[in-house]
Parts: sequence; structure tokens; C-alpha cells
Amino acid sequence: MNKKIQDMFCDPKTAIRNVLLLLLMIFAVIYAFFQIYPSFSENIKTQTALEVSVFESLEADAYIFRDEHVVSGDGGILVTLIGDGDRVSKGQCYANVYSQDDAASLQKQIDSIDRKIEVLEKSVGEAKVHVADVSKTEKNIKSSLDTIYKNVASGDLSELAEAEKKLNVEMNKYDLIVNMTNTYSDEIASLKAERRSIENRIDSASYGLYAAESGNYYGDVDGYENTFNLKALNSLSLSSFEELTSSLPENKILNSNFGKIVYSFSWYAVCEIDKSAAAAYTVGNYYSLMFDTMPDSEIRMELSDIISNTAEKNALLVFKCNTSPDGFSYKRKQKIQIINNRITGFAIPKEALRIVDGVTGVYILDGDIVRFRMVNILTTDEDYYIGDMNNPYLSEDYNPSESAEDKKLYKYLSLYDNIIIGGKSLFDGKIVS
Repeated sequence: MNKKIQDMFCDPKTAIRNVLLLLLMIFAVIYAFFQIYPSFSENIKTQTALEVSVFESLEADAYIFRDEHVVSGDGGILVTLIGDGDRVSKGQCYANVYSQDDAASLQKQIDSIDRKIEVLEKSVGEAKVHVADVSKTEKNIKSSLDTIYKNVASGDLSELAEAEKKLNVEMNKYDLIVNMTNTYSDEIASLKAERRSIENRIDSASYGLYAAESGNYYGDVDGYENTFNLKALNSLSLSSFEELTSSLPENKILNSNFGKIVYSFSWYAVCEIDKSAAAAYTVGNYYSLMFDTMPDSEIRMELSDIISNTAEKNALLVFKCNTSPDGFSYKRKQKIQIINNRITGFAIPKEALRIVDGVTGVYILDGDIVRFRMVNILTTDEDYYIGDMNNPYLSEDYNPSESAEDKKLYKYLSLYDNIIIGGKSLFDGKIVS
């Protein structure tokens, strides 16, 4: 036997000590192996802790009421000189009417360009570049596709153009978010230049259209301009509302469509809901409403009236707005959500939530070290838990109550922490590479 090895085991005390040292070294090697191995074998996925808002809401069908002046003309082909929804001043020429047949095809080209410009400008205006919007935008794209498929399958093409516009807006937003750009300025400028070029090819107009008063011009009519007006609103009842919503559009308006001008900024959204639900609302208070034609924006509106009677089980909520929101579609009937309760907090993927030492929280990646962070869950959404951002203690001088003394205390989750999604064999203090 080798003399050095023989010397290690010749003395019983020395032998015991050396065996213990050898076992300790073997244990240290094994422990280090199992600490390092998962770092190479495991792909750790993280998501940044960002602030999001979810809300409880009441859904309903709303009808738009406002005073709209239908533009009349002596026939011919209309070529607008302003964009849809643009402001016109008193006496301003906002459109020309032509008699040439060629002007019709040129106008179709102009209308097509205007739609493209509208989609691009709306896409830029609605795109909010943060992580939580990607999945939401993907869902909106799928929803728009589903709507188009259903309309085509049922043969109902009345809202196909609007659904196509929504799809284009959502796809452009997705492109802006994923590619981290913030403008389509070159494309918009090119389309506007093309529009001017086409306008210059149209011969002299037969006559022009001039605004009698200042207002906003809209090129489309729906035949209900004389139905859902403020005169009807001022005498509204549950029975008259039912008559209005079941009425047909006026063909006279549809057949002589030169557009309309809205002289007042004030407009109303009226919806019918259960009377017991209406009891939770107060006339004079302001509420946030989301419209299906503008799903990423909220509009603050005053509840100006609640119309009900003892013989009816339903009531009418009348919301008023004194501004004209940019890009808002005044489609006569729209799905709305009335926001009742808003909850703001961290968006925490459901698969990231853990219970460690009796407390709820998540693992985060702090550099190359795994840390456990506590979270107070406020509510849950379809894909996320919503964690409280107002933590009971974040400072070093916090003294925990007696009820918490039997639990190990960790720090709370903070804004922009990298939350670990999934992962195996995680623990506080683990080093990953």
C-alpha cells in the first residue's frame, strides 16, 4: 500500500477524521453538482412585473342620440375637401359636387385612400407599447377574424367593412408593438400626396357645399338622423325608446347621401338595463364607458338621467358627453361596458404563483440569483392574478405583528421585478447562470 495512504489510516483517530473529511468533500461535490446542473438544464422564463388595471363592468346595448343636420344637394358626384369628422367653419366650402362620370371612379379612389389613412392614424393613436398589450392585441385580432368569418358564413355583410377596419387596426398595432416602432408617418404622407394628385385630375365642380354653421362633417349617414335626435331624447320613455330602436332607417336620407354636419359637441348614449341594477347609479355622477368601436379607450360621461316607471322592470340610463373624442365612431348602436369598480395592481401569470413558508408570492430573478417575493392577491383575471402594489411594509423599520412571527418574512414584489414563470427546483438564494 502507498505509504502516504497507509499513514492516513494507521492511527484510529486520524483515520476517522480523514474519513469524515473525505465524506464531507464528496457531499460538497454532490451538492455543488445539483446546484449547478439545473442552471444548465433549465431554461428560465421571466415576465416583467408591470402595472395593469382590471375592472368590474356592466354590459349593455347603447344608442347614440345627437342633433345631426343631413346635407341636401341637387344630385351629382360628391368629392369632399376635408377628412371624415373634421371641423368646418361657418361659410367654409367642405365639398364639391361634380357632374362628370369620370369623377365617380376618382372619388372611389379617394374614399379608399381616406380609409387607409384613417386605419393607419388610428393604429398609431391606439398602440400602447408594453408587454401586457401584446396578448390583448392578439386576442382582438382573433376576435375580429371570428367576426368576419361569422358574417361571411351567415351572409350578413352589413358590418363587414367595419370588422375589416378593426382587424387592420389591430394588426398594425401588433406590428408597432412587436417591432417597437411608433409611426406610419411615411405611409400616411405618401397616401395624402396620392389623394391630392387624384383631386387635381377632377374637372371643375358644378357647385360647392358650404357650412351654414360651424360643426363637424361626416360623410356617412345611417337613415336615423331624424330619429335619434335631441327632440326624441327630451320626451323619451321606455315605450318610445322601444319604438325608436325597432324603427327602420329613412330611405330618403340613404338615397340622397351627401353626408351630415353635427353642430353641437353634446351627444348622448342611452341604454336599457334591469331596474335593480340601475339603482346602483346616481344622476349627476360621472362614469367611464368603453365602446366596442373603441375598445382600448374609456370615455368619461355624466349620467344625466334615469328613466323608469313603477310598471316596468327595466330602466333607461342616459349618459351625456360634451366633447367629441378623437377617432370615435358614432355608430348608432354599440356595445358598451360601464365601469363600476377598477382594480390596479401587478399582472402576475397564474403559473408563477407559489406558496413558500406559508406565504403567497412569486420567485423573481435578481441578476443571477433567485429570490422569493411576497404578493397580496387582490383579484383574478382570465390569465393573470392581480397583485397589490400598496404593500403593508417595504421599509426596514416595519415591525410585523405577532400573527406573522411564526412565518418567515420576505420582501414584497416591486415594479419591474422579473417574475419567473414556471421553473423547477427553485428556492430563495439559488444561483443560476
